[in-house]
This record gives sequence, C-alpha cells and structure tokens, in this order.
Amino acid sequence: MTHYFISLFRASTNSNITAIAVTYSSPKSAEDKLTLRYPYGFEVGCSSVTKPVDTQWVEGTAKSVTETDVNVEFPPCSNDLKPMMVRYCWRTDPCTFNKCPVYSSMMTPSPPFIMELNEHTSL
Repeated sequence: MTHYFISLFRASTNSNITAIAVTYSSPKSAEDKLTLRYPYGFEVGCSSVTKPVDTQWVEGTAKSVTETDVNVEFPPCSNDLKPMMVRYCWRTDPCTFNKCPVYSSMMTPSPPFIMELNEHTSL
C-alpha cells in the first residue's frame, strides 16, 4: 500500500499569499496518483512577525490536483499580516470515514499536518 507524506511546500504571492502547491512525496509507480474528493481542508495562518501567537486562519479552496501536487487558492491576508503557516484537516476529528479531501490512488487519506512557511518556500 502506498502512503503519501508531505515533503515540500511551494507558494506564489504578491504582497500576500494567494496560492500554494502542496507537494506530496513522488509516486512509486505510474498508477499512484493523488485524488481530490473535496476542495476544503486547507488553511493558511496569517500573523505578524512580531506577534506570531495572534494567528488568523484563512480557509483555502483546492482548485486542482496533479499526480503529486494539490493546488490551493487563498484570499490575501488582511491588514499587515503575512502568511506564516499552512495546515490541512487540523481538527480533533479531521474527516469522517472515506470523506477526507485528499487520498492516494490506493485509498490512503492524507494525514493532517501543520507546517511553517519558511526559507524553503518559494515566495
């Protein structure tokens, strides 16, 4: 059974983040592909560099999927806030059985995650 894990984040932005590609590990074979069942589950954390604890989470919409990437669009962060984190299905009960947004072709759901956007992020 193939398992996908979050391995890299890329983002494109102007003054605020507006899109991000969440890249999962490379498929082991040509049949291994990501499946997007629902467009929800992704959020970007907008906060100030001086007050990172005051994070405002903005919901994104998954627009497309490739074999390894889920492309998600977000509204810009408000005021002087900057995109600092991204998370997926970050809940006590992230999704009901067979109702998660992202799966592998082997029906393995993507695990919830939270990750800082840092120097490895293309801005």
